[in-house]
Amino acid sequence: MALATSIVVAGLTTSNMVLAQTCSGVLITSDCQDLSYSGPGGPTSNITISSPATVTASRFGYSVSFGDGTNNPNLNAFTNNGTISGVLGLVVNNAATVGTLTNNGLIIPYYNSVQNNGTIGAFINSGTISPGGYNDGVLNNSVITTLTNTGTINSSGGYSGINNGGTITTLNNGQGGIIHWYIQVRSPPITTLSLTAPRIMAS
Repeated sequence: MALATSIVVAGLTTSNMVLAQTCSGVLITSDCQDLSYSGPGGPTSNITISSPATVTASRFGYSVSFGDGTNNPNLNAFTNNGTISGVLGLVVNNAATVGTLTNNGLIIPYYNSVQNNGTIGAFINSGTISPGGYNDGVLNNSVITTLTNTGTINSSGGYSGINNGGTITTLNNGQGGIIHWYIQVRSPPITTLSLTAPRIMAS
């Protein structure tokens, strides 16, 4: 079923929106919407978005979400090799855990790109994380053990590339890594900051 609509939100326009199929399974190979995982998870639970698949949202929520506040999975790994777009990108909700979150593709929503309210063991970015509107690239409100960036983490509208209001034990901006604008550190601080090839851009 397709609905021809025009929606405008804070400068975001989507025309002729097509209600695509809902994402299902652990290997996403074609375009779909609303990739939501709130199962029990476990040591072998891995979810991958393959290129050139694009995941978006049917409404003004997150295109990819883990946990729903009631059912909070312990996911072994999530890998994006495709594109995550929509209004809001990816969220790890309260009490949900992702062992390794890897982005080799594009996370390019209009607002929040990646928001963590749960626990991420290793966050690895070699792709592009970039909100189109006024927001942070990565907003951490909880726990990330290690964040390694060899790709690009953008912000927009004067917001932070990385906004840390939780705990990041180790932040490593590796060779070729770009974090746009600045890193905002609220309490508590980042424990270890490693800038192998510092490219913290202010404009």
